[in-house]
Amino acid sequence: MVEFLSPEWVAALVEHAGDRGDVSGVSVEHVVPDAPSGPVRYRLILGGEGVRVDADPAGPADLTVETDFATAVRLHRGEWSAQDAATAGHLKLQGRISVLRDTRDLVDGLGDVFGALRTDTDMATPDA
Repeated sequence: MVEFLSPEWVAALVEHAGDRGDVSGVSVEHVVPDAPSGPVRYRLILGGEGVRVDADPAGPADLTVETDFATAVRLHRGEWSAQDAATAGHLKLQGRISVLRDTRDLVDGLGDVFGALRTDTDMATPDA
């Protein structure tokens, strides 16, 4: 078990996504500045070949999604959708918002990457 959003969790996310160094496409970065183990930033690169996770992103992403830790927990547990979080004012988007529309089919397939990791994640965190 790995603690949610810890460096070990991000490394496990990279591993669950698999070694897809050949994936090219749009980049979506998730930022959680108040995670218990410190600020977290990782990037998903979405393309026709699948998804690749970059644990140490450099340069600007096509789209950056920022949430607080409590919101990240709710999203990970499946208690909230991104739309729920945005409507509640707990999700900030920066960059090319059109990426959401352009990659909808690719994003729908991400559940498998996060779902596989969810069972190995220690969610023993304060209720969000």
